[in-house]
Amino acid sequence: MKINRFKSSGYLVLLIPFLWGSGYFSLRMLTSLSSYESVVKVYAPINNASLLAMFSLSVILFLIMVVTFISGRSLNWLPKIFLMIFLSLVVLSFTYGWYITEKTKKELNERGYVECESKRDLGLKYSSRTYALSPDICSSE
Repeated sequence: MKINRFKSSGYLVLLIPFLWGSGYFSLRMLTSLSSYESVVKVYAPINNASLLAMFSLSVILFLIMVVTFISGRSLNWLPKIFLMIFLSLVVLSFTYGWYITEKTKKELNERGYVECESKRDLGLKYSSRTYALSPDICSSE
């Protein structure tokens, strides 16, 4: 693929807000999964997994565009093994996002949290479940 410095600078400008946004929401998701308060909201595993995969993909694309911008070369010089490694990193981050969500649900059950069925939000594009320490907390909020 032929990308010159002018095109790579445009891609860099477009990738910076995407990288910042996906990084911010990935960090927010990971901190919400690791902090156990009286009420915990857990998003669907596919949402968390795709968020982490998009963050890793945007980091990889950003690094490729920086190398292209600095070197001034086209992307043809990039060996295919690097593309395979990058793809495996994206798949690995997707798997990790799914795993951490399932692990959090299991830990919540072990700690005695109950699901607030009134606060459950299930949909095609977005879903979440809310857990609380007791059913009284569910009904009070």
